Amino acid sequence: MIQPETRRGILSSIATIYDPLGYASPLLLPGREITQELCRMKYKWDERLPEELVAKWREWKYGLASLNNFSILRAFISFGFGDVQRVELHHFADTSEGHGYGTALHLRFVSKDGRIHVSFVMGKSRVRPLKSGVSVCKLELTAATLLIKMNVLIRRELNGRTEINTVTFWMDSVIVLRYILNKYRRFVLFVANCVAVIREGSNPSQWCHVRSEDNPTDYASR
Repeated sequence: MIQPETRRGILSSIATIYDPLGYASPLLLPGREITQELCRMKYKWDERLPEELVAKWREWKYGLASLNNFSILRAFISFGFGDVQRVELHHFADTSEGHGYGTALHLRFVSKDGRIHVSFVMGKSRVRPLKSGVSVCKLELTAATLLIKMNVLIRRELNGRTEINTVTFWMDSVIVLRYILNKYRRFVLFVANCVAVIREGSNPSQWCHVRSEDNPTDYASR
């Protein structure tokens, strides 16, 4: 069904994509940015898009065609991998100053004969809030708290099916990692609340640094 080039039409098109595990997050983020921009510009629901956004909208719709041939394996590990000796859950978070933030969860399997297999489990992408004054650091802290919530969800869903040996959280923000590791400094309210959520749901020793160029969540946040 062809949707009209209006704010209502864009939201309707995005709503037709059922993606609970976040495989299409990098593709959906630009569409959500367009709807956010229309909200900021106070466009009415059935008002035609401005020309500069029409071009972006049509390009985004064209990109959706790539989902037609997209397929994934239902199993986390392939047949014949062997006996699993160790299972690790790795969470990644990343923030883009101009776009938003994203998360990605991966399971890392190690077999008894030393083979390694990594499977994508779930991801999320969120657009940058319209509210002015939201710094990159605040977005990174928000992404870190989202990792905690997703960890609770995934651990609950995998309970009784896959035994997780270790859980590790990865970020490329040194500032956020220092917030999490600091036990003595008093923070402003927003930072203090985020750090409290993070420490309640994890141990500071579980948080590690990853280089920006090695962070797989870069796709979801840009």
